[in-house]
Amino acid sequence: MNDEHSISRRAFLGNALAGAAAISAVGPADAQTTRPSAPTGVHIVMPGSQGKRLLQFTDFQFLGGFRLPMTTMGLDVRFGRGLAHRYLGTDLRFFSTGHKTTSTPATVRDGEVFEFGYPGVSMTAPFPMAPILRHWGDIYQSKIAVGTPEGKHWTIPDMPRGLFWDEPGQRLYWSYACGGAGDDSYCALTESCTLGASVLDNSTGKGQAVGAWRIGPAPYKCVMRGCVPIPQWFADAYTHGRRIGVGFGGNFSMMNNGGVSHGPSLWAIDPPSTPHMTTVDATTLVSYHPPNPRPYTSPLRCQRPANYRTQLDGWAVRDGIGYWSWTDEIHQSCVWIDLPDKHGVVFFPILGEGLLFYVNGATKAEKALHWWMAMDPNDFAKVIRGELGRDRVAPAWWQQIDYPQVAYPAGSGWQSEWPSFFGKIPRVVGSTFDPTTRTLFLMLMTKPWPQSEQTIFAYRVI
Repeated sequence: MNDEHSISRRAFLGNALAGAAAISAVGPADAQTTRPSAPTGVHIVMPGSQGKRLLQFTDFQFLGGFRLPMTTMGLDVRFGRGLAHRYLGTDLRFFSTGHKTTSTPATVRDGEVFEFGYPGVSMTAPFPMAPILRHWGDIYQSKIAVGTPEGKHWTIPDMPRGLFWDEPGQRLYWSYACGGAGDDSYCALTESCTLGASVLDNSTGKGQAVGAWRIGPAPYKCVMRGCVPIPQWFADAYTHGRRIGVGFGGNFSMMNNGGVSHGPSLWAIDPPSTPHMTTVDATTLVSYHPPNPRPYTSPLRCQRPANYRTQLDGWAVRDGIGYWSWTDEIHQSCVWIDLPDKHGVVFFPILGEGLLFYVNGATKAEKALHWWMAMDPNDFAKVIRGELGRDRVAPAWWQQIDYPQVAYPAGSGWQSEWPSFFGKIPRVVGSTFDPTTRTLFLMLMTKPWPQSEQTIFAYRVI
């Protein structure tokens, strides 16, 4: 990671993608009378990937950060979730949500959406403050609903867990859990809708909900954290044109109800066109479900750093390989980066370190740290083609990372809902990648309570 150089706003917004990489034409090979032996040490390029190389951690350059105001329309922005971006003309804009508190007016809904501008970044605090450009308000119209089938569902006054702006479809998607006690979706549903969408009218400043849908056959806790755009070349080659990825996995309470993924999870769907509360078919790209109490047997857990000792179950480090544990979480923490020269799917989980244990009704860890974990899209293609099990995709790399103004190490990996997590490690609660400027944006709370701020850090792919 290169932290030494910043970039001006003019240069930042003016830096468009380079042209697509040229591909040399290759003529037919000469006829072979005997089959040649298989080459070794050769990187196999899947059809359609156009020779892109896999992103590495060293490809990211830290640009700096900016922050959000503490409140908007009576909502506490510090405890909001979800991050998406779009362009209006040449203006880069972002979406997020606010959290309702006891001081919020009764007419305001939890999770109302607001749109804010890009103020530039600073390498050090105090970071620039983003201007709030529009308060979209309640764009859900009681369509955040859970439960299936028809006749057995109900609406919940919950806030989204993730946001995604789909430029081709001109929709703002919102991912959500099944409600219940806190952010870990502590409820007994075995299936539920988790994805909704709204259209936004820029002339009136109003949003209209289209509907909400269940993602089948995915267990709902595998797909309730957010969406990413699937590159068109990949969708055309492998997912029958399904161009939206829904995920992102991780552990939550009552793991069997709704089926958690012991690691990242991603499924491909078409933009939903069926009625509200119906099921949208999905193609599995990667998932580690259902929960398996038998160590080292299928379905496997995602591999992870071997820097822990567990008292939670039998999935201990084996032969130098660690496995996803109960303390390991993902929120709206994934981007699919597809550039002319390189690509990769990067997740931003919290992973427990040291002793992992259970006490006072909660999973705990001696330390909880932020990590980046990357997967190769070519492995997803192998899953679709039946060449690799969905639970056998191994991360291409992982890297521990410290974000500015966050106190490390935190004493617990457990993450509950506000206000219980004061003093715990903050989660990455929003992520989005802008290919126009080759820039990754990550949103998380920084600074100790009560001076906490919702901060967005920017990293450019160099």
